[in-house]
Amino acid sequence: VMMIDANTGVVVNAVCADEIAAVENIDSDTNVSITTLNGNIVVNTTSEANVMVYSTNGSLMGNARGMNQITIDTPEGIAIVKVVTAQGVVVKKILVQ
Repeated sequence: VMMIDANTGVVVNAVCADEIAAVENIDSDTNVSITTLNGNIVVNTTSEANVMVYSTNGSLMGNARGMNQITIDTPEGIAIVKVVTAQGVVVKKILVQ
């Protein structure tokens, strides 16, 4: 990853990464589903989970902890949902309407 000054074209900062960071789709081994319903984010899980919802600029919009069905009220728009369970971590980008 390189950051280039738009005015001078000079490389300002550069980083070499071993792995590309990206939003992952749901892994079926985690027993987690993330959906929306009536403007809410709904997380279904078979085990205890910690759910965090972030805006696209990285600010935390909501969080909850629970099991089975976890519902978080969030504003309309694109959200990044992170679910942490004993089986692993699931991150999904979702549109809330």
